[in-house]
Amino acid sequence: MIRLLIVPKRNHVQALIRNSFERRGKSYTNFGAQIRCARPDQTTLTNVLHYLDDGNIMLRFSWRKAEYLIPFMMILNALVNTNDKATFDGIAAVQGEEAFIAERFEDLLRTYKTYQLYTQRDTLAYLGEKFRVVFDEAEDLSCVMS
Repeated sequence: MIRLLIVPKRNHVQALIRNSFERRGKSYTNFGAQIRCARPDQTTLTNVLHYLDDGNIMLRFSWRKAEYLIPFMMILNALVNTNDKATFDGIAAVQGEEAFIAERFEDLLRTYKTYQLYTQRDTLAYLGEKFRVVFDEAEDLSCVMS
């Protein structure tokens, strides 16, 4: 168990209950899931999903020794060009009759509406604008790939 916390196995998701997760912020709980991802050049990056007490999920990752937290729904909307109904139907179909999962996903969709990002392009533009400084990109460069 100690080995798994120090150097987790590559490309395997671990569900964890750790008190240190609660210290991330006011609404963070001690529940999370982490995965140590390996690139083809064998460099690794650990990604963590944090479960918040309001039902939200935040993705935590590190880039150049700085940590970033992004709402899970924002990542999902950036990766998949679809609407909320299709996404919900896809999650509900996988989970079958599991009402708990459906309710949590509804909460995620409701709270994500505060960002007012309705399309994949909007989401990519928002993320591009926020990470422009991180990637040291020029001001006149587009935030979204054509």
